[in-house]
Amino acid sequence: MFASYHGHRELVEILLDMGANVHATDRNDWTSLHWAAQRGHVDVVCALLKGGANRRAKDAHGNMPYMVTQHTELAEALRPDAYYPEILSNGVVSTDEEEDGEEASSSSEPGTPIPKRQTITPSTPPARLATDEISAPA
Repeated sequence: MFASYHGHRELVEILLDMGANVHATDRNDWTSLHWAAQRGHVDVVCALLKGGANRRAKDAHGNMPYMVTQHTELAEALRPDAYYPEILSNGVVSTDEEEDGEEASSSSEPGTPIPKRQTITPSTPPARLATDEISAPA
C-alpha cells in the first residue's frame, strides 16, 4: 500500500510479480487501489488492475475506489460495469432468457431473433479499455 500511496508503479509491479496480495486492506478496509485512486496515480491504478485488483472493493464506509478519487477520468475508468451488466467478464453476452433452454436461430434475415449468446472479442484487453487514454491531472 505504501508504494501505491506514493505512486511507485515499478515497485508495485515488482511486489505483484513477487506474489504480494493485491487485495490486502488496511484498518479502514482501503486497498492499494483505493490509495492509488485517491492520490491520482493513474499508472499505479493501471498496474494494480493488470495485477488483478478489484475495482468493486469496498472500504469500511462502502466506498469503492472510483468514489475516493478527485480525478474525473480515473473515476470514470474505475466505475464498476454496472451500466453493462449483460456483458460478463469473459466477454460473453448473456440474457435473462438463457435459462429457458431455447436456442435462437443464427439466421441473419430480418425478423429473425438475435442469438442469445454471442462472443465479443475486444480489440484491447478489458482492463486497459478504460484506462489507456487517461492522463495525469495537470
